[in-house]
Amino acid sequence: MTQIIDVDYNNLGAVNDALQTALKNEHATDKEIRQTLLLVEEITVKFRMVLPNAPVKASVSRKFGKLAVKLSAPGVEHDPIVETQNWAAGTEDYYRTLILRAHKHLINYHRLEGQNVVTILVHTEEKKYVHYSLVALIGGLILGALLHMAASANTLAWLDRNLFSVIQAVFMNAMAIMVVPAVFCAVVNSITSLSSLSDTGRMGTKIMTLYSLTTVFAIVIAFSLGVPLFTRFITEVPTLGVAAESTLTNPSLREFIIGIVPDSLLAPMESGNMVQVLFLAVIAGVAMGLLDEKVEPLHRLIESLDNLFQTMIHLIAVVVPILTFVSTASLVGKYGIRLLPVLLLLMLVESFSCLLMFGLYNTLILIFGKTNPKPYAKKTLKFFRHTDLQASSGEYLPKVVSLCTGKLGVSERVASFSAALGASVNMDGSAIHMVACSVLMAQLFGIDITSHTMLLIGFTAFILSFGAAAVQNSGMLSVSSLAMMMGIPTTAITLLFGVDQILDLSRTASNAIGDVAVCVIIANQENELDAEEYLSA
Repeated sequence: MTQIIDVDYNNLGAVNDALQTALKNEHATDKEIRQTLLLVEEITVKFRMVLPNAPVKASVSRKFGKLAVKLSAPGVEHDPIVETQNWAAGTEDYYRTLILRAHKHLINYHRLEGQNVVTILVHTEEKKYVHYSLVALIGGLILGALLHMAASANTLAWLDRNLFSVIQAVFMNAMAIMVVPAVFCAVVNSITSLSSLSDTGRMGTKIMTLYSLTTVFAIVIAFSLGVPLFTRFITEVPTLGVAAESTLTNPSLREFIIGIVPDSLLAPMESGNMVQVLFLAVIAGVAMGLLDEKVEPLHRLIESLDNLFQTMIHLIAVVVPILTFVSTASLVGKYGIRLLPVLLLLMLVESFSCLLMFGLYNTLILIFGKTNPKPYAKKTLKFFRHTDLQASSGEYLPKVVSLCTGKLGVSERVASFSAALGASVNMDGSAIHMVACSVLMAQLFGIDITSHTMLLIGFTAFILSFGAAAVQNSGMLSVSSLAMMMGIPTTAITLLFGVDQILDLSRTASNAIGDVAVCVIIANQENELDAEEYLSA
């Protein structure tokens, strides 16, 4: 079904009513409708700024289970997601672009027969990945326990060689194809966008400084909990293998520093050396930010490739519950239930780290925001208790803005700017996840956690957390990257898939709570915090 609606900027209310009716007829949820209408309005305004006389049309359609709204406008090529007329802090155009970029996983731009076409994904057929993964984990535990008790060693070896390892290898080979180019494009895209902050003035600099600081604290907290707990309580778990020679297993600091810079442009891509890939990505991102409009076609290409690889990873992730079942059955069949405490301990480390981060956010409000953090803590916890957990920081953006402006007295200017930027770059929960998983894998594969090891893992997690897309399944990509860097077989991370979908919800909520804290701090520093509203019950 396709319905065409003429979009009149002077009568957006009627257009919104028409779109709302059409989307309700297609069984979109209220949350999906609100999010879509916000994006339609912002994109329409962006079109009108460059194409004032061009007729904008909206169509609602469903294909292959995907419900989408498509906006089209004839005229010169104009990508409203990328192009901004005024990057100065405080301009509405800049805020609109930040909002659109925070939702870029739902938006696609292309040219078609002289038309600028933007497609907004409203809804896909519901995939209950969390429930499926949990059921797969339980099923794998049961099957693995039965095999461990009843099957002979030869039977287990045959199943592992001809069934379990085949499924694992196919999945991880597909992931391995994506890891290097996806990480490169994500980091380049993120660094290029952040390079524009030099034009956003004092407020943009302060926001990025706070987000960087919280990410460093998240990494330190994850190490402080993960290293002693995993080292002490996983002594009874057998080593799963031996890590290959890698940057982490090389004890020489001199060799590590020399090895950061590749001796050829393509060598890191071919070898999968993630440290060198990150070095090239950061350099390329900074250079593209400096060149700005001169390399705009290249920037668009990188953004398109980033979207492509993220979509491909999302498609591959559909089979994660199957992989969870197979991997859990294989490991429990070999080693019994001794690996179950490992997963429980990982969940404990990540959950408690996120809890400590909440305490840190309150402390930062007290120190840098110079205001009482109790209203923030009380209202934020109450708000999130009545909010459905999301697996994407981008999906939290409207909720964060609503909480900040409606309950905490933050001005719309600060809330829109800080929250939209945070949805793209503030990934404290992801940093915790990467560090905790790296320490766990190091323990299981006999890698000593030295200061050199922690420095390298922490640095890599810091860069990847800023390059991680604000979409579901990006944690899987980041952990795969760290496994490659550590010389650990990427099939080893299948052990984590059983609980990854569950942990993804908690760490994404932690990201959003951190965004709220930064909004409060910046608003008070900029004298844009309504103290009466903030302190109200």
